[in-house]
Amino acid sequence: MLLKESEIREIVRCVLQEELTYKPIDDAIPSDEEWWNALKNLALKRLYRKLAITVGPIVASILILPPAEYEVDFSKVPGPLADRASALYNELFAGLNNKNLAIAIIANAEAESNIRANNNGDAGDYANSHPNKAIDTSRYPRRFVHPERGLSCAFGIFQYNICAGLGIDLLDYYLPDGGTDAQKVDILTDWDQQVEFMIKHVKEMGVDTNDPRTVPEWTEWFMKEVENPQNQSDEKVAERQAIAAKYMVQIEVEEVLEPEEEEVEEDIEPEEEEP
Repeated sequence: MLLKESEIREIVRCVLQEELTYKPIDDAIPSDEEWWNALKNLALKRLYRKLAITVGPIVASILILPPAEYEVDFSKVPGPLADRASALYNELFAGLNNKNLAIAIIANAEAESNIRANNNGDAGDYANSHPNKAIDTSRYPRRFVHPERGLSCAFGIFQYNICAGLGIDLLDYYLPDGGTDAQKVDILTDWDQQVEFMIKHVKEMGVDTNDPRTVPEWTEWFMKEVENPQNQSDEKVAERQAIAAKYMVQIEVEEVLEPEEEEVEEDIEPEEEEP
């Protein structure tokens, strides 16, 4: 498991706050690897206890120790969303042949658009600052989820940004000679073209489909390298990783990292009230 900077900081914090003792047997001295593994396990347990409070024990287990083998499951989400997630997974897996990456992309798509091909966003001030590139969705009230937002820059399953992002490449690919807003709307609401282009784009990034990265690792990668949202904090990454966990029927890792009841309460810090 690759440790992130935040996890390393947590290990250091654990060393400072916990009394770690080692009782040698037959004068044996632990190796650096054994000592490091002990510290890592302590940090993982503490991280698990904190995550279990907010996202539940099963999701927390997947985020901390994602299973090598799992089944894809769409039963934990509402029917229409499950249908869209299942359809997207099948196309992504067929195109990329990487189950972990496909689940990670689905999680990001849910966070971006609820997996709606006709969703529109990045409206308001942002769109108003790009009047020559944004599209006035109020002119197409039956085509978009939120036509009341008017000028918008982000569209579709992956919220392709047509004002200053990947959406420009999407439109150039299908409309190399440019096009009218109506022609652009056809693409920006079309499921098949959006998915086809994303698979092509990921492949062109040189992604190794045999890369053994876990679902949480792929989720963070896709969020930062492809979606590139403005807020890329650890909290936002964790939110998308938690979405991905919903689609995984995992092994019973929670039995290995079972939180101690009395310690869970100690890890809860009261929020400061605003003055």
